[in-house]
Amino acid sequence: MKRIGNKLKELRKLNKLTLKDVGLRLGVDTSLISRWENDERQPGNNQLMELAEIFGVSFNFLVDDQEFRPVNFRANLPKDSEEYKGLVAVYLDAVQNAGNITRIMAGSKHKTSVQMPAFKVESLDEIPEIVAQIKDFYKLNKIVSLDELKGALRDKGVFIFEWSMPDKISGFTISGDYKVIYLNHNNSEARRLFTLAHELGHLILHGDQPDYSFESNLARRTKPEKEANAFANELLLSERKLKKLVKDHSIKFRNPAFLRTVAGVFNISPDALFYRLMQIGHFSPAEKKNFVTPYIPPEVDLTTRVRDIDTQIDKEYFTRIYSGYFDDEISFSKLKNLLFTDEETLSKYLEGMESLIDDNIGKEAQ
Repeated sequence: MKRIGNKLKELRKLNKLTLKDVGLRLGVDTSLISRWENDERQPGNNQLMELAEIFGVSFNFLVDDQEFRPVNFRANLPKDSEEYKGLVAVYLDAVQNAGNITRIMAGSKHKTSVQMPAFKVESLDEIPEIVAQIKDFYKLNKIVSLDELKGALRDKGVFIFEWSMPDKISGFTISGDYKVIYLNHNNSEARRLFTLAHELGHLILHGDQPDYSFESNLARRTKPEKEANAFANELLLSERKLKKLVKDHSIKFRNPAFLRTVAGVFNISPDALFYRLMQIGHFSPAEKKNFVTPYIPPEVDLTTRVRDIDTQIDKEYFTRIYSGYFDDEISFSKLKNLLFTDEETLSKYLEGMESLIDDNIGKEAQ
């Protein structure tokens, strides 16, 4: 068996469990847990299955050679809080999904390489020029939409998934063998677009950082976050364009309906546009109540990450694994796990796929 002691230790620490906590769950002495973590002893298969359940990962992930890197959520949350548990669950699912991508792509005849420029930022004043180069590199329109940006990034080798996640998580990136961006599918389209642009900013401006990038709404004031926010704002609505709009329509912007219209044109939320206008001095914080809608977190289903395979799963990834399923190399159960979906959703989707294939065969036979 491979040496997995460090992985056990990092998973235990991520779940904020002590050696004693794990020992009590397994009914073994803490000294044995310590030996496992130091690779002095190896757990048996039954113990490994119990450890996988305790840590919230699959048995295969626990015993394979996929590297597991620690992550800092930049938020001092109590270990028993639902927010922390939600962060950990999503992160662990994403790490396992990234490993699945690596394995699936390694067995493919058609290799995918990531094409992405890299920049160093000394000042936020450099962002507009960087964004101009990025728009040219990805051949983006002046006004960027979510579908356009997703398509442009996928064409350059980036994997994009939209998962059902806790409201506190808007999106994050895992940079390992491949660049994988996760968006919160429960968010509005405007918010998902900003998040995608924000994560692209991280990859371009901070892509040389060795650790996984896991960003949530709990941390927005660090230097990398400010840079990624500035990048996303400039990509969707440049400061130069915004100031020109204010100059030409200063009085109209006092009308909430006009503000909403402009926000819709640029595929950003009215709230985001208000804050941009406040930053350049057009609005005062006291006017917030007249323009910003109080946010009410939606009720979301977190029992499964994916309920709409077509929109939530990266198309390149799905094509590869569906091919394996179609050729009887991947079982239904494994396909379900690879997609992080539930049995009912997958069954209905596959029935639709089979019906579509039958219809196409019938048309060709006519």
